[in-house]
Amino acid sequence: MALAPPPDDWTDTSLNATAGNHGGIRAHTYTYLYTYLYTYLYTYLYTYLYTYLYTYLYTYLYTYLYTYLYTYLYTYLYTYLYTYLYTYLYTASVTAGGFATAAAATPTTRHYTRRAAR
Repeated sequence: MALAPPPDDWTDTSLNATAGNHGGIRAHTYTYLYTYLYTYLYTYLYTYLYTYLYTYLYTYLYTYLYTYLYTYLYTYLYTYLYTYLYTYLYTASVTAGGFATAAAATPTTRHYTRRAAR
């Protein structure tokens, strides 16, 4: 973006113009730098950093990682493994004779009788 040089009679006393159009050139330079720094750097970096990085990374990290990993870890691992390990293995072992047979074979109370002395 090339800007035309300022006119010869454009001076800016607030920028300590001492001779000729140095103040105007200085004002033009400051205007250009301000336009460059504000428009380009602030707008571009703000747009890039905020819109791209924040939105993309937030969308990526939150939506993908949190939702996917939460869905995967909680729904799959917890529900599936808990259902599999608890419901299938424990229930199958109890009903298929594992613990049930051992529990049925072991009496809960034993009655001891004393033998009569001979």
